[in-house]
Amino acid sequence: MRFHVDCVRKQILEEIVCRDSKETRIRILRYQMVSVENAPQGVRERPGAQGWETIFGEQVKLIDKNIYQLVSSGELLERSS
Repeated sequence: MRFHVDCVRKQILEEIVCRDSKETRIRILRYQMVSVENAPQGVRERPGAQGWETIFGEQVKLIDKNIYQLVSSGELLERSS
């Protein structure tokens, strides 16, 4: 039996403070996509893919646990928190 996905939302998991090469602070959000379904037993939330973005919505790639990269410019960011 298939259930209807009513919505997909972004759940913020963590806020990370980083610095760029000019020592400018940049805040990154780690998020997870969550699909919400109405099932006969009630509402179900199914966790999905995780990702990173700046607080302004720019995509960010995880390089390692302390280094991130802005997708648009290739600039590296170092975790400071």
